[in-house]
Amino acid sequence: MFVAPPPLTPGSVVAVVAPSSPFAPLPVWRGLAALRRRYRLRFSRRIFDRNGYLAGSDAARRAELERALLDPEVSAILATRRGYGATRLVSALPWDALAARPRWIVG
Repeated sequence: MFVAPPPLTPGSVVAVVAPSSPFAPLPVWRGLAALRRRYRLRFSRRIFDRNGYLAGSDAARRAELERALLDPEVSAILATRRGYGATRLVSALPWDALAARPRWIVG
């Protein structure tokens, strides 16, 4: 059964993660600045890592996404890019935490 998370409101915490491919930093910095006008952002500079065609090692990307899923203050998780890299992580994530406290996952 699908359970819709509560809507975001000004001041909601949004975690920005990079679970897949690397990206051009300048557009992301601009996007973060725009999001920061409305939401409280959580992200680490790790989102700018590169490891071949991925935005960091599998372990680092998984840990970052897991932190966002387990953080009780996070109302939404925003991925900087979509892609194959995320499929390498999904089976090892704590999906029970998402079921216990639904939140938006976008990207």
